[in-house]
Amino acid sequence: MKTTAVWMLSAALVLSAAPAALAETMNVAIFVHEGVELLDFAGPGEVFEIATYFTDLVDFEVFTVGPDSAPVRSQRFLDLTPNFDLENHPLIDILVLPGGATDIPAEDPKVIAWIQDQADRTRHILSVCSGVFLLTKAGLLDDLAATTHKMLIGDLRETVGTDFVHEAVKFVDNGQIITSAGVSSGIEGSLHLVRRIAGVTVARRVARYLEYDHWNARIGRVEVENPVVTEIRRSGQIDSDAILVAFDARKEKSPLFYFGEMDRLGYEYLDRQHVELAAQVFELNQMTYPETVLAYDSLAAAYRKRGKYAPPVDEDFLAFAVENGAEEAWRVYEKTMRLYPTWRLFMEPNILAAGSSALGRDQAGEAARLYELALAVYPTSAEVHNGLGAAYRELGRAEKARSAYAAALELEPDNASAKAGLESLTAEESP
Repeated sequence: MKTTAVWMLSAALVLSAAPAALAETMNVAIFVHEGVELLDFAGPGEVFEIATYFTDLVDFEVFTVGPDSAPVRSQRFLDLTPNFDLENHPLIDILVLPGGATDIPAEDPKVIAWIQDQADRTRHILSVCSGVFLLTKAGLLDDLAATTHKMLIGDLRETVGTDFVHEAVKFVDNGQIITSAGVSSGIEGSLHLVRRIAGVTVARRVARYLEYDHWNARIGRVEVENPVVTEIRRSGQIDSDAILVAFDARKEKSPLFYFGEMDRLGYEYLDRQHVELAAQVFELNQMTYPETVLAYDSLAAAYRKRGKYAPPVDEDFLAFAVENGAEEAWRVYEKTMRLYPTWRLFMEPNILAAGSSALGRDQAGEAARLYELALAVYPTSAEVHNGLGAAYRELGRAEKARSAYAAALELEPDNASAKAGLESLTAEESP
């Protein structure tokens, strides 16, 4: 399969496409202060920003928060104006505390009070390098395991006690609070959190995009695990009560676990050749998160090891379409719908990128069939209708193009591309 071509499509997509409209938004606030270490905040910022474009589950909205609105300097050469200050920022789901000259914010009572307040509100706090000392100053590391830069391990031991400090690990996960080791380790801590929230495949794709191929999720410690995952691990089975509880939680939109927590467990079982249990774990995850394509990607991996038919999913499906053509892709889609009516084969942005790429290669017929396939799965997407309009226009099907553009504008009245497409059609038809 031409997986390289599809990977290039996905990489290009990161720079241009919008996140999935139905994804949950998680606000990621990076606290920047005078003397903040550049890679401490740039690494996590890059990870979370890029992760958004590899998942249809979460839209990570990244922004910076400073002690006030004044610019801060990093590494003696970069002046950075925070997006927000301590008293004016959106609600925070993930707070990143980078290191650097942390003695400056550590002596600011307003900063420490703010961090303490955020600890009562945020889902997660991730420290990087000496950012751990902002946690200790705020009293948030009492009796919790932690790590930091190898040159600061001794200082951390003096602060929290020898028994709680782990050396030679890239991160320590205590549930809400995650500490990372030095500088680039913030990338590892962030990739771990992305994996925990959005799944194994998303974290791998982010690492691949960053050319961080040496990333190994096993170089950290997980001290606190989701209790549902722990119980499955303990019992070695998923009982019917767990399925019912998960189903009720889904209906109430309050799932008992992150998608990535169960996804990771399933892949652990798959790696250990516990295929049946892996499939059950992935099925439970798919029941809880039926809207994400990556639930089916994981399930397909287990089905294939089981010897059961599973279609190619997402990148593999698009690679199949590139190599075999849109008509063959349609046949796979139709077979899949007969066997698994709820199965989702691809993310919307990725099929859009494939259609756009076909148009760029002057293959308007292929593009039209890919957009028509996208429309079968995402009928209320203005971008799908808009792409279909562009393909029909290239094929000389003016009326169908006009209808597709009109549908895009009905769904999204401010869609500039659809407006331009209609105007071009009108101009072409004018005497």
